[in-house]
Amino acid sequence: DGQGEIDGKAKVCIPCRIHPFSRSNYQIDFYYDLLDDYNQPLSNHTNHLCTLNVHGVYPHLAFTDILGSQQAASLSKGLLSQAFNLTKINALLAKEPTAEELTYAINSHSDDKPLSLKKTKIENEQSPVPSLEQPEAITFNFNAAPINSLPSEVHLLLENCSDLDTTWSFLFPKDLQCELEYWSRTGDFTEDELNNMKLKDNKIFDINPRKGFLKKGDNVTITISYKHIFPGQHTLPAIFKVGRSRKVMLNLVGI
Repeated sequence: DGQGEIDGKAKVCIPCRIHPFSRSNYQIDFYYDLLDDYNQPLSNHTNHLCTLNVHGVYPHLAFTDILGSQQAASLSKGLLSQAFNLTKINALLAKEPTAEELTYAINSHSDDKPLSLKKTKIENEQSPVPSLEQPEAITFNFNAAPINSLPSEVHLLLENCSDLDTTWSFLFPKDLQCELEYWSRTGDFTEDELNNMKLKDNKIFDINPRKGFLKKGDNVTITISYKHIFPGQHTLPAIFKVGRSRKVMLNLVGI
């Protein structure tokens, strides 16, 4: 109930559990009254003991560098940053998570040791992003290339910019718990389902690693690749999820 008694020249441990409701500053004041032998206040004056200041935070990850290899080796970091919309996705990741996002948890851990990548700051341009909902999926757009050419590989440096350790994960449609698909009710496949099956079976898109754990201040290099083995444009929806924080809808697009 936030109250208690302590005898003279005695000590007591006061446990405090705080659940911030938002990314804000909170202040908690502690007061005490001196009591007589009958547990009655010696005066009407309440004494201030101390103040506890609390700052509420959420896990915050950001993509801080990008590099191309194989078919994408000739593309500059500026072009890759635009093609993968890093400014927009970083702006979304920096926003405060919604109540729905906070109910979703990732129970996974990755011990993979990814490729080392030198950190280089990316210029952040002002990009209007709605404060409540993500209006559309962020596109990770691979450059076009002839069929059967080398795969396009893009290496992203993901950094934990917050004071909290957290998990992260890329989720594909098969990873999400959704209602029964159309084909499971009718025995037929929709065009989107057939496309997703082809992308999955041939591993046209690949992300390595797909999930992991980042301590505060740490970073990891994530490699996303696209194989130019089929004609036409291919799109694979995905979700990038930060544990106890934001989730961002993505579209992986290759030609």
